[in-house]
Amino acid sequence: MMQHRWHAAIAATLLSLLSVAGGASAQAPAGGEKRAEIEAKFREELVKAEAVKIKMLGELAAGLPKPEAGGVYNDLFRFAITVDLYEAAEPFAEKVLGEPGHSPETMMLAHMVNTVSETTRGAFDESLASLTKAVQPATGAGVDREQLNNVLPLSARMSLLNTYIQRLLHAGRYDIAKKALALIAGVAQDPEIKNLVASRVAAIELVGKPAPAIRGTDLDGKPFDLAAFKGDVVLVVFWASWCTPNVREAAAFEELVKKYGPKGFKIVGINLDTHQDGGVPVSSVMSDVRRFVLEHNLSWPNLISDMEANDYAKLYGVTQVPSDVVIARDGTIVHLDKDVDSLEKLLPGLLAR
Repeated sequence: MMQHRWHAAIAATLLSLLSVAGGASAQAPAGGEKRAEIEAKFREELVKAEAVKIKMLGELAAGLPKPEAGGVYNDLFRFAITVDLYEAAEPFAEKVLGEPGHSPETMMLAHMVNTVSETTRGAFDESLASLTKAVQPATGAGVDREQLNNVLPLSARMSLLNTYIQRLLHAGRYDIAKKALALIAGVAQDPEIKNLVASRVAAIELVGKPAPAIRGTDLDGKPFDLAAFKGDVVLVVFWASWCTPNVREAAAFEELVKKYGPKGFKIVGINLDTHQDGGVPVSSVMSDVRRFVLEHNLSWPNLISDMEANDYAKLYGVTQVPSDVVIARDGTIVHLDKDVDSLEKLLPGLLAR
């Protein structure tokens, strides 16, 4: 029965997409606007289908004996983390957390999902309380800390940590982000997690301080110095050619430049393609970087962070993309990791100063 319903959800998604594609071909030649519409519709329907899968797994788990249910819940929570649908999984995480007898693995995954979901819906203080509960078992008697560390692969745990902290930064809750990072630092064992926490703390500590210098040569071979933009409001965008959210942001940021550029708003792009796989040469990424700039018609200067003399990401404590930093007219950092909507709400006030 579950398989049939799942196939039905996928079928509905495909039919919906076909109707959009058919409309595009009937009304106009295939073009950028219609293709973007199809892509947006695909993402929307895919999210719906993924939410259906989470709900169905939760319903299945609820009807099983606890040992068997634990395996299904584990699959549900891991899937929710992978597809970034924490809110859809939160009711099942709360159910698990309210029931005794689940395995440490299931409980830890439920804590993770619950904590991030609370930030998604703006319950930031609750998320900190949930995080506190999540890390406390790791220091308690009789708990296998190594087992808890292996609940998710290191890369997944790092991504989860980045997601949680970034959502706090989006909301401007630097106070809670600092407390959360302190909690994580107290139980972290992996050097990579410790380094990630240290980078995030360093980034938050920059708020209210002068922006680190960015000097170098842009993609057009022109010298660039961030200091020349003092007196303007500057958005420093850290991006990568392979990052889908950066693709979606590019057009929106261009619109902001058109609207607010005459009032003193500037953008500087910092590409992080060389930061893949522990570091790759600039020469190996240059063609991808140039292609991205040309395809998306980026009007602002772009520099490449090379993990050596010009490691701009390290200067700003950036550990993932997309990330951005807002610099006020006086050259101080005032905001971190703002999405397009929140940035547009901030700009009129910043530009009026």
